[in-house]
Amino acid sequence: MTIKKRKKFVRNEFLPEWLNIRLHKAEEGGYWAKVMEIPCYSQGETLSELFDVLKEAIYTYYDELAVANG
Repeated sequence: MTIKKRKKFVRNEFLPEWLNIRLHKAEEGGYWAKVMEIPCYSQGETLSELFDVLKEAIYTYYDELAVANG
């Protein structure tokens, strides 16, 4: 789903202006990250892959929050 289409689902009142993300190098290779404000973790072989997957996880979390709160 594109960012433009996603904006229809995520309500702006649920999206924070900033999120604190902790990045880590995985012992077995690649990277993993945790979003400090919400229960969201992700991993990827490269930083680019990590950020793509993490972005989707964050949007999914806020999509579900918006749906649950009507």
